[in-house]
Amino acid sequence: MRVEIVRIGLLFVMVAPLACQVDERVDPQRSRRDRPEAAAVRQVAMGLGAESWIKSINLEFDVVGRSGTGAYSIDNAPWDQLLDLDIGGAGATDLDGVGLNITSVKLLDGTPGGTPLLYTIASWLDPSIAPVFRRLSIEVPADPAYDEYNPQTLVVQVTWIFADQSGTPLRGFYDLGTSSYTYTWPYYCGNLFPCTMSPRFGSLYSMTLRNVPAGQTAIYPEGVVLGDPPSYMLAFAIGAYTTEPLGTTVPGGTTVNVYYLPGGKDDAIKGTKYLKNAFQYFENSLGTYRFGPTAGTVQVAHSAGGMEHHPFWHLSSIYLPSPEMNVHESAHGWYGNGVRIQCQEDFVLSEGTVSYLTAVALEAVGDASDPWVSKIWDRYKTRLDNVMSSGVAKIAWPGGGTTCDQYDVGANFTDIPYMKGAFFFRALAKRVGTPALISALSSFYWARVGTAAGMQDLLDHIKAATLYDPTTCANDWLKSISVPAYDTCP
Repeated sequence: MRVEIVRIGLLFVMVAPLACQVDERVDPQRSRRDRPEAAAVRQVAMGLGAESWIKSINLEFDVVGRSGTGAYSIDNAPWDQLLDLDIGGAGATDLDGVGLNITSVKLLDGTPGGTPLLYTIASWLDPSIAPVFRRLSIEVPADPAYDEYNPQTLVVQVTWIFADQSGTPLRGFYDLGTSSYTYTWPYYCGNLFPCTMSPRFGSLYSMTLRNVPAGQTAIYPEGVVLGDPPSYMLAFAIGAYTTEPLGTTVPGGTTVNVYYLPGGKDDAIKGTKYLKNAFQYFENSLGTYRFGPTAGTVQVAHSAGGMEHHPFWHLSSIYLPSPEMNVHESAHGWYGNGVRIQCQEDFVLSEGTVSYLTAVALEAVGDASDPWVSKIWDRYKTRLDNVMSSGVAKIAWPGGGTTCDQYDVGANFTDIPYMKGAFFFRALAKRVGTPALISALSSFYWARVGTAAGMQDLLDHIKAATLYDPTTCANDWLKSISVPAYDTCP
């Protein structure tokens, strides 16, 4: 991903917010919040556990009506549970029009129409930062038929109305008339559907779109179950798209396409000339692609760069003709989405790794006489020099593995984690050899795909796989405010 955003502050796990306002309460006399079992489950849902407890999420969007329905599958329990979902945030303190309008919450238990559930909507505001965030807390009653040896799946259905955020500074769904798209990174999935916004959490997702405008095509993973991505990965784009097939990977069998808007063909062809072969390189060098049999670049009418919405990642028109950007977004299928980041501080695990892999893939499959290939490290060096001479924070791995979600990814959104991360991996490859490093990245992917990992986890794995301890090199490149004088790890 490469986007341009305005800095905003947020700690992703808001266990003790400075202010909490209850906007809506359904039958408070029946609240189960004081039960210790429910409190424990609620903590898991809020992000204190290792993984999300939501087994699968099936989403359906009515594009014309701007409404959504979600079926959230969880295990039953002998105690009351609280299912916490984020339902929106904004860059203002006024809650009017922010996030989702929840219209119903039910347990699909076989009774006609389902059984309505109690829920609370609360908002959190830290006066020192801009966003207001709202949380939907659903009370799921104990199952009297619970059998610990035969747990059953409960399905909670939520329906909502979502807003058009075009023309606003917010993020979510954008209706531009001739085309529309979604954009929820980093923590605005709740402006589109009830979600768990921390990227450490994954679930099995499926999605369906209804009432797509006549004459337009919806590009999204229709009929595909997405395996445990972060919630911001889900997206769709709608417009007068033309599909340009780029080929099928061997032996992976993934069909790679580019989807362009009217007038975008020339740029689409230029930008994706290496995409299929690079994608094939990632499959063969790193591991099996996790997000379906078809993948590709989708042109969208925003100026935010690229977003790793696999299997159909979005690129703005200005970046569409860039082979580098097309390959970069595709590589997130392995790091960033395939392996999620554990903490916001681990952003370099996603973007630094992918920036390095982009260069390696282009050098492996591209034309050596093409400046997009031969000059990629020169372009990276220019980007590194430019960001190092700016006034932004210079540490690529803030906290260095000692803190988690104590750092706003918005503040960390500069070229620092991208470029210092890429040059760290390049220096590491010069020390242990590119084949050995790629092999370590592959075995780490296989070990952690579908889960969240931290940068320290990757460093520990590299040490075990290559017998070289990268700690000093990582400290110099990722935890220092300067750039090391060497280009090979000591």
